[in-house]
Amino acid sequence: MPKPFKIVGPQSYEELKALAQAERVEWKRQRLLAVQMGLSGQYTRLEVAEITGLSVRSIGRHAAAFRAGGVTKLLERDYGGGPPPALNKAVLQALLGELKKGTFKRAREVRHWLKEAHGVELSLSGTYFHLGKAGGVLKVPRKTHAKKDAALAESFPRELPGKLAALPL
Repeated sequence: MPKPFKIVGPQSYEELKALAQAERVEWKRQRLLAVQMGLSGQYTRLEVAEITGLSVRSIGRHAAAFRAGGVTKLLERDYGGGPPPALNKAVLQALLGELKKGTFKRAREVRHWLKEAHGVELSLSGTYFHLGKAGGVLKVPRKTHAKKDAALAESFPRELPGKLAALPL
């Protein structure tokens, strides 16, 4: 039988219960609830994980943070939030202005402009990503096959459910 998960820390069970009930941010409430359940000593780590929706490993990390610095350490997020954006606000505004003017026909032109004018080197896929975020659209529609039958393509979605229903599955 697994042993109960017991935490001893600077705050009491009642203090954590009040904080958890008052908290409106979900990730903070989950952490407070997990530590509160650990303070009660009635649950195993697995039970705490199932009830709170956190992983067993996260429960251990949160318990260690609570032991080290109480609620303030428990509710700290110690990550930077990802890498900085490739295009800063000034470059993005300049790109939007050029897009509105219709300066570019191809993404490679945008990529070259970013490198020459702003010193920003992006891959072609990165350029497409930022063009999509900036609201850029293709000026020319994608090519269609020369032998495409428009009437057949239009009737296909209407006939498909009947054909699937007729299959002996």
